[in-house]
Amino acid sequence: MTFDRSFRGLSLVPCLLALAGCSGGVSSGASSGSPSSLYPASAPDNPQVVDLGGPRITSPKVVVFYDPSDDGAATIVSFLMDLGASDYWKETAGEYGIGPITSVEPVPLPSPFPTATSSAEVAAFLAPLATSYLASAPGAGASTIVDGTELRFDTLFAVIPPTAAACSTFDGDHGSMVAGQVTVPWVLAQRCPDSAGLTPVEHTLAIVTHEIVDASTCPFSGAAPAFAGVDANHLAWTTDGAQRISTEVAHLCDSNHIETTVGAEAVTLERVWSNTAAAAGHNRCAPIPSGDGAEVLGVPVLTDQVPFLASQTTLGVALRQGESTTIDVKLISDAPTDGPFYLEAIDVAESEGRPPELTLSLDASSGENGEVVHLTITRLLPPNPSAPVNGVVFRLGASLSPSFGTVHYSRGFVSNGSP
Repeated sequence: MTFDRSFRGLSLVPCLLALAGCSGGVSSGASSGSPSSLYPASAPDNPQVVDLGGPRITSPKVVVFYDPSDDGAATIVSFLMDLGASDYWKETAGEYGIGPITSVEPVPLPSPFPTATSSAEVAAFLAPLATSYLASAPGAGASTIVDGTELRFDTLFAVIPPTAAACSTFDGDHGSMVAGQVTVPWVLAQRCPDSAGLTPVEHTLAIVTHEIVDASTCPFSGAAPAFAGVDANHLAWTTDGAQRISTEVAHLCDSNHIETTVGAEAVTLERVWSNTAAAAGHNRCAPIPSGDGAEVLGVPVLTDQVPFLASQTTLGVALRQGESTTIDVKLISDAPTDGPFYLEAIDVAESEGRPPELTLSLDASSGENGEVVHLTITRLLPPNPSAPVNGVVFRLGASLSPSFGTVHYSRGFVSNGSP
């Protein structure tokens, strides 16, 4: 990988991002129903990322602040110059109405990036730089007024520091800040170690892409969110029971990597949630890797509207401590699997290192497309009054491999009942 163009002095250069689990209690047995030759046997009950009506950056201009002493900066900026014209960008951001990146302008930092440990600190550092940039490049940009504040969403400010000092807090983030008289979006991608074996610069390419996708589809998540959150029936996807989880389009496929090509270079990037594929019952994260095989799912059949927050309900079951219930789990594959695929049920609390909240028992450890297995759920603990939601979460994993090397997940919610 090279991407080593010289960019100093360039102006407005045209250019044309899985939930890991551990095994739950699974017993072997026989599934009911018959295998189907229709793939998928039925459309799975997958979530949809919802458009909340805020602005998107449909033609992003990316202003990149870099450290002049950073040997990796040229590679990252060169990559961004090619990103907007790539098939990867079209297959991920294009579904949400985001067109090609119109330009990438590199701007040297006047001082080193500080050790920022919060979004507020990142914004405080970037705000005067963005203010100065906008003052030197006057001209009306795409904007809207929300609660008396002007939100400008034609320009996205990105900073790519060479430091890895704050990696324990975050390696990437995005948000918005006040720059002069307007509020503008920003992106951070730090040079952090990578668990998948990527170099720090390669890791930054994946992170900056992830954050630019999320920032383009939802630049103002607080004041005027666009694609953020999921439909009301799938709120289990927004929490692990102990905290809320980001459900922007790149976050829903977090750490789900794909090897792809940007420009003439092979790179490893993160995949992005596809509403279209999810609705059709196909691989929910785009792009689909070549030779990835079938997407297999065990989908819980949830029919009751149960309390999620004081003012919200979602699909799930309601159980008190010590109570049990048994639900159907539909087995779905979007392509032939040459035999059964494998299932696991996971108490999210236990997988996150907290005390177990559920006992989960499947009556079959494998099955085929079109079959139905049964999941018995027992509530172990009473409700936690400090939990952010009115219940707990479980996951169902399905894999083509008995070792669960690649796992496709569905989620379900066990409500406390009345809030």
